[in-house]
Amino acid sequence: LKDNHHKLLLLLPLERRGLRQLIYDMTSVSLREVFMMLRPTRVSAIIPSFMVEGFVILTPTLQQMGIWDVFDPRRANLSGMSPDPDLYVRNIEQAVTVVIRNYVKILDIQTRM
Repeated sequence: LKDNHHKLLLLLPLERRGLRQLIYDMTSVSLREVFMMLRPTRVSAIIPSFMVEGFVILTPTLQQMGIWDVFDPRRANLSGMSPDPDLYVRNIEQAVTVVIRNYVKILDIQTRM
């Protein structure tokens, strides 16, 4: 990726038709556990070009984690960012766009070219 602060993790099934099992297995394992189990392995794969766009509202998740004060006009203290004593956060949203460009000419499976 162009940015060293982000990583792209592609999970490939071990079996040729093992995608369904991989998706099922991922429901019982956290991403942190997957990351801890990673081992360098050489693979040969062609990743097609694609783009994924997403939009995530982070406020409820942050509140579940116990982060409340920043959302409360009476308790928010954002003095490190602004001298405005009435400043608080209403909502935190994240827009994500991932674009993968494959510059390798992909063989046409139908014509084997």
